[in-house]
Amino acid sequence: MECQNREKCMKLLQLIIDNEADINEQEAFEQKLKDCMDCYKSYHLEKAIKDTLRNKIEKKTVPVSLIQEIKNKIQETA
Repeated sequence: MECQNREKCMKLLQLIIDNEADINEQEAFEQKLKDCMDCYKSYHLEKAIKDTLRNKIEKKTVPVSLIQEIKNKIQETA
């Protein structure tokens, strides 16, 4: 069965995955996961992807000159 509110649910899913959802949004989504297999599968896929990336990405310091160069390029194109 396909989700009836896919767009809304995917926005909420992103808030949940990014830990930006408030308590009401978290509770609503937890209930949605119980009722909608499409949302349940999407949540677990997104969570698995995020967890994998978090575990595989190596954090490194970036030279200040590179940061400034990127900011300059962004300002030039804006």
